[in-house]
Amino acid sequence: MSDFALLQPTYLLGLAGVAVPIVIHLYGRRRRREVAFPSLQLLKATQQRQRSLVRLRRLLVLLLRILAIAFFVLALARPTARNVRWASAVAPAPASVAIVLDDSFSMGLRLGDETAFERARTAVDAILRALRGSDDAVIALTSGRSALLPAKLTGHVGALRGALPRLRESETAIGLGPAIARARELLADSGRPTRHVYVITDLQAAAWEDVRVSREAARSTSTATVVDVGAAEPENWAIEGISVASPIALVDRPVRLRADIRRHGGRARRRVTASLVEGEASPAIPRTIALEPNAAGSVEFVHRPRIAGDVGISIRLQSDSLPQDNQRFVVLRVRDRLDVLCVEGTPGATRFLRHALQPEVGAPSEAGATVSRPGAISTSVARAGDLSQAALSGADVVVLANVARLGRDRADALIEYVRGGGGLLVFLGDRVDAKFYNELLLPQLFGSSRAVALTRIVGDPAERSSSFAIGDFSTTRPPLAAFAEPSAGDLTTIHFFALWEIRIDAAHATSPLARFDNGLPAMLDAVCGAGRAVVVNTTTDDAWTDAPRKAVYVPLVHRLCHHLARGGRSAPTSVLVGDDVAAFPGAPGVGEPKLYDQAGNALTRAVVGSAGVYRAVWGPEGQSKSTLVAANVDPAESNTERISARAAAAKLEPVKARVVLGQELPALLRGGIPRAVDFSLPLLLLAIAALAAELLLSARPRLRRRTAP
Repeated sequence: MSDFALLQPTYLLGLAGVAVPIVIHLYGRRRRREVAFPSLQLLKATQQRQRSLVRLRRLLVLLLRILAIAFFVLALARPTARNVRWASAVAPAPASVAIVLDDSFSMGLRLGDETAFERARTAVDAILRALRGSDDAVIALTSGRSALLPAKLTGHVGALRGALPRLRESETAIGLGPAIARARELLADSGRPTRHVYVITDLQAAAWEDVRVSREAARSTSTATVVDVGAAEPENWAIEGISVASPIALVDRPVRLRADIRRHGGRARRRVTASLVEGEASPAIPRTIALEPNAAGSVEFVHRPRIAGDVGISIRLQSDSLPQDNQRFVVLRVRDRLDVLCVEGTPGATRFLRHALQPEVGAPSEAGATVSRPGAISTSVARAGDLSQAALSGADVVVLANVARLGRDRADALIEYVRGGGGLLVFLGDRVDAKFYNELLLPQLFGSSRAVALTRIVGDPAERSSSFAIGDFSTTRPPLAAFAEPSAGDLTTIHFFALWEIRIDAAHATSPLARFDNGLPAMLDAVCGAGRAVVVNTTTDDAWTDAPRKAVYVPLVHRLCHHLARGGRSAPTSVLVGDDVAAFPGAPGVGEPKLYDQAGNALTRAVVGSAGVYRAVWGPEGQSKSTLVAANVDPAESNTERISARAAAAKLEPVKARVVLGQELPALLRGGIPRAVDFSLPLLLLAIAALAAELLLSARPRLRRRTAP
């Protein structure tokens, strides 16, 4: 059986032109005139025979005209037939071949003595060897890298073969869809009847999710062959992510890190060892985990940073058949202390808070600011009227303690500080101006003018015979999640003698962190831009509550400050391989950064090409800001689950595709690249022959009349 196809099917619309000779035949004949003439009965039979011959000749002329137009239109449509047995022998036609080479990092899976990508390069070389001198080809990589390869179809097949040894699998996770679409676009510009796509891949299921072939796009491709160079049952261990369980990293304070590990494939339960490494000189700390096939688990490490600043840390698994995802990097922003700026609405309103955050507090200075001794947390006090952008710039957390109101400029500076990544801790009290909070501060923090509103004060702080208590609180959301353990402290033991009635609009998804036993919100959190805010429905001192005299007060305010200090004012610390650091959410947005690898070598672009820790520098020299950025491989590429051959062929429909194993490819190519017969030239010759015959038949009566005596 031969597979017939039309390379330019739109030209078939020209078949409507066969109506032209038909119309001419029907309406272009001479009309018969009746002329009075003597009766010639003997000539009637002769006239009848002549009329029959003329009618037959006219029908033949009509048929030839129709055939000439039809043959010409079909020639323009370029019909082809594919038959491996006889096509090449009858009409050897040049071929255009597009090779889609999967170079994602799953192709680095080692299969015995070679990797899947090395098998793929061997398959590509076999295809290029099977091409003839008049053929052309192109190689499209899924990663899009094209520095070593021509971007278009080329007849220099030797140059393509020469570039193969220098190709390596990348560390990106890009699907086959864009590369296959690019291959079809290149073949669409080829006017050759044989246009074939080879897809060399490991049949990883994730890579086929974005493959779509429309009917219009399928016309640029005659056939496709998928070459499977992967393993039938691959197994892979991978670190999918690293999370920092501690709220914030401080010098010489324990930081808990958790590595999420997943095992893809396999048969029996196995154990693997993970190690934490800081830089290149620290000894590894091993942890062991056992997992069933296709299962996930985690291991935890406790790390004590030794210096302040950005610290690059990696967690490694013992080597397996796909080493690219056995190591994952994270950047810790280590601080020597937290700077907390306390803004007091009444003198001494934050004395309990400052003693809880740092036990030893110095005496107030003449300027009215109190500065603590250096330690894990440093506190300073300012009046509401002294709040400025300069004062806010050095603070990790700002505390408003029973502050009545702020001027418009100071309120705008505070909101800008939070949106830029700062932390805001608001304690209410009797001096709070509800109008200012409801109209200016709370709408900015919670994103709507109606989301949260203060209505009235409930209770009497002077009458302490009755009180309120914490009824329930979130044990899954920071910063109160730690208090789910009784050893961390019991929030329900705190007594509250007065509180604000806070109305939450049901139309907004604002859920309190904690509620009082009467149902009113006790603590609200909000995300504002890159920063965070927490509103506590009581005072920082003992005016409305006995919290400062409870043991749980110290861990509570510490966790609140640590939680809020995690704001994202700084540049990004984690990207995926292939990402542009400048376009990453949270980047400073001051132009293209300069990127340096671990050895200090400058990269030409801010796009990371491999996993590791990089230094990004923003801004002009002298005013630049730098940060470490951890680049990791996409965990989706670690999933070695495979798509079936039938499903892969179905993904390429309506293109006719077949799937073959890599070891079957040499036998398949023994007869050369499958080629098609182009019938355009024979049909064009038939059109010319039909026109010539039509001219002869049309001219013959005239010649007879001219030569008659």
